[in-house]
Amino acid sequence: MPSVRADLYQTICDFLLSSWDSWRGISERQNLLDIRSVHNLLETVAFDAFNDSKYLFPISDLRSALARQFETTGHSSDLIDPVIDQLLSSGILVKNNTDSVEFVHLTFMEFYAAKRLIQTPRRFGELLIGSAPAAKEIILFAAGMILDVSPLVESAVDRHELILAANCLREGRTENRALETYVLDQLKRELGSEFIRNLAESLTQERRPRPESIHSILSRQYSEIRDPELKSHEKGKRFEEFAVRFFCQSFHVVDSNRNTENGEIDIILENTGADPFWFEYGGDIFVECKNWDKSSPLKETAAFVNKVRMSRVRLGFFVSVSGFTENALRTLKNLVADKDAPLIVPISGEEIELMLEHREKFDLFFKDSIRKIKHLHKW
Repeated sequence: MPSVRADLYQTICDFLLSSWDSWRGISERQNLLDIRSVHNLLETVAFDAFNDSKYLFPISDLRSALARQFETTGHSSDLIDPVIDQLLSSGILVKNNTDSVEFVHLTFMEFYAAKRLIQTPRRFGELLIGSAPAAKEIILFAAGMILDVSPLVESAVDRHELILAANCLREGRTENRALETYVLDQLKRELGSEFIRNLAESLTQERRPRPESIHSILSRQYSEIRDPELKSHEKGKRFEEFAVRFFCQSFHVVDSNRNTENGEIDIILENTGADPFWFEYGGDIFVECKNWDKSSPLKETAAFVNKVRMSRVRLGFFVSVSGFTENALRTLKNLVADKDAPLIVPISGEEIELMLEHREKFDLFFKDSIRKIKHLHKW
C-alpha cells in the first residue's frame, strides 16, 4: 500500500472512477467525461464546500459547477444530470436526501480540496496555515502532493505549529536537511528533556554523512549511457543495465535478455506489490529498451506489442531514450481501447531525466506513466 496518504487516495479515486462498475458486474456506461475532467470537477466541488464550511451541499450547486465547466469544455448542458448520476455511481459522492449530496467521507473532500489549493500557492498559504482543525488535514494531503514541502513547513514553524510542521515533513518530500533539524530542535525545546533523550540518537544520525541517493546514482549512470563516443551495442547494453537498476526500485527483476519463441525480452519484471493499483496487471511485466539516436518507430512498438500479447502478459513498459514517433504513440493510445489487449506504457528519456532530477518516488512515477496512457479513454 502507498505510504503517503495522498498517493493512497489518488489510487482509490482512480479506481472508483475507472474500474468500479466492472468490479460490481455493471455493464459499461455511456462515456461522458474523461477522468481528468471528473477529477477537476470534484476538486471544484470540494474547494467550494471547504470555502463555505459545509459538508452537505444542494444538487443545484453541483449542477452549477458542471454548467461552469461545460461552458469551458463545450459539452451540452443536457449531459449535466447524466454526469451527476455517474458521479454518484462512483461512490465518491453520495445522496444524503433528495436534494443534497456529500462526499462519502470527509477525507475525500479534504483530498480534492488540497488538489485544487496547491494550484494557487499564495491562496493556499493564506487560507490554511493557522486556520480551523479541518484545514490541517488538507495541509497534510497537500504535503504529500507537492515536490518540495519546505515552504509549507516554514509557514507552520513561523506560526509555532511544530506538530503540524513535523507531520508535513513526514508526509512530504524535501532535501532541506537543515530545516528538518531545526524542527526537531524546536520540538525538543517545546516538549522537554524526555524528548531530548529520545531524539538524541536520531539527531546524531541525521548529522552523519548520508550515502549517495539512488536518484543521484541513476542520474550519473544515465548520463554515461548518452556518451556519443559509445558504440551502438555498448549503448544498448549499458541502457539495459540502467533500466534493470531503475525498475528494480519498484519491481523484482526476474531476468534480462530472455530468448523466447516470441522473440527476445529485454527485461522481465515480477509484480510483487500489495497495492490494489497493480492487481489487474498480473504477475509478469515486460520491458523493452531502446537507446537510439532517433525516436522509436511504429515497427518497433508493434513488434513489442506482439511479444507481450503472445506471451499473455498484461503490462509492458517501452523505454526509449529518444522518445517515439507520432505513429508509434498513436498506435499505443489506440490500443488502450481494446480491453483484450495488453497495456503498453511508453516512457521517454526526457521523462526519466525529469523524474530523477525532481527525485520523484519510483512507484508514483510508474503509476503516473500508466495513468497517462490508460486514462486517455473516456470515463
